Amino acid sequence: MKQHPSVRHDKPFAELQRIEAETEFRSAFLAELNAAIDRRNAECAAVSESWCVAVDRLRGLVGTGTGMGTGAGTDMGTGVGTGTGGEHAA
Repeated sequence: MKQHPSVRHDKPFAELQRIEAETEFRSAFLAELNAAIDRRNAECAAVSESWCVAVDRLRGLVGTGTGMGTGAGTDMGTGVGTGTGGEHAA
C-alpha cells in the first residue's frame, strides 16, 4: 500500500490515525489486509496438503505396521513394540 504524503515517518501512529480518520483509506487498507490474509490461508492450506501427500507416500514406502521400526505400535527411535498394535506374533 502506498503511503499517503501526509503520513510522516517521525509519527509512529500516524498511519493508524489516518486509518481511523479517513473512511476511504480505511476501506483500502482493510481490503488489502483481507487479501493478504486470504493469500496466507491459501499458502497454509497448500503446505498442509503437501505434507499430507508426503506423509502418505512415506507410509506407503515404509509399510506402516510391518514391524520395520516405524509403523504403528513401535517406538519411532528404537523399533521396539509399544503394545499399541502392529507387533508380529513370534
